[in-house]
Amino acid sequence: PLVGLTWRGNPDFLNDRKRSLPGDAVRALVAAAPQVRWVSLQQGDGAEALPDGVQAIGALGDWQVTAQLLVRLDALVTIDTGIAHLAGALGVPVHVLLPCVCDWRWGRTGERTPWYASMRMHRQAQVGEWSGAVASVAAALARLCPGRRTPASPLGLLTNDGSHGTR
Repeated sequence: PLVGLTWRGNPDFLNDRKRSLPGDAVRALVAAAPQVRWVSLQQGDGAEALPDGVQAIGALGDWQVTAQLLVRLDALVTIDTGIAHLAGALGVPVHVLLPCVCDWRWGRTGERTPWYASMRMHRQAQVGEWSGAVASVAAALARLCPGRRTPASPLGLLTNDGSHGTR
């Protein structure tokens, strides 16, 4: 399966340090799902710290280009940021890692949301402890059965001139 990954949000957002994953949690997630071909959709802050085993896509440009890429993935793993909402609206299977105290839109408990049928939420059990949520995502990815064919390389989604083409 080809799975997109976003682990950091906008550092100017007041609560970003609580919602963004630390490097050790990202590395643990990638290591816990060796059957996955990971591709980074991380933009801005954190994009330079690409974990081993994750392939870079490069600049995504705008939301339309991002949407074109998302629909080619088998799933997206992300924190609570804009790309989670875009993937959910597109019906892409999305796994959102949530901090113990998260935005009100996600509710206080549970793994489902009324907002997006294709979304599963994986919550911290206690503040700052990501290991349980990471294990939950890894278990979900182990059950992932790709429903469509993906390119041999995520970079195959780019045209020869580096722009994002359509298929």
